[in-house]
Amino acid sequence: MKNRDGSEVNDHWATPPALYEKLNAEFNFDFDPCPLRSTFDGLSPTVKWGKSNFINPPYNAKDKPRFINRAFDEWQGGATCVLLIPAAVSTRQFHDLIYPNAEIRFLRGRVAFVGESREGAKGKHDSMVVIFRARAPFTLNPLGGYVPSTAIPAAQTQETKEGKAAAPSTKDGIR
Repeated sequence: MKNRDGSEVNDHWATPPALYEKLNAEFNFDFDPCPLRSTFDGLSPTVKWGKSNFINPPYNAKDKPRFINRAFDEWQGGATCVLLIPAAVSTRQFHDLIYPNAEIRFLRGRVAFVGESREGAKGKHDSMVVIFRARAPFTLNPLGGYVPSTAIPAAQTQETKEGKAAAPSTKDGIR
């Protein structure tokens, strides 16, 4: 498989230790579903993720979206999932899963990943840290996304026929 620039795809890159240690100090990770040189498939339904997960997925077009989806699913189940991914803000996943539900931290400069070759080479993409932070119970935020039930005063929600909170409509589609 080749990258868009014609070079061979190499998904064997690890997070720089200083970046990982800073995030780990904040989130106290107990699982990494896609470590460098993994001996297991972190996407397998038989693999149980932890309560606080660090995910630096392979950036290829097949695996990255699958890890983002799994992280979202794990978050809905009550886990915290922290992803280091390309800052691709025009994707469907960004607009449907990440933007309305996660904390997003854009990293300044390109990350110098650690890998099999070209040690310290900068990535080809700007990066962001996406945090699906565990919170429960969840309530639909009228402005988009989910928040803890106690965070939205009842007067701010609009009830639908089904009794669910609905986001206020906007004519330009921006919430």
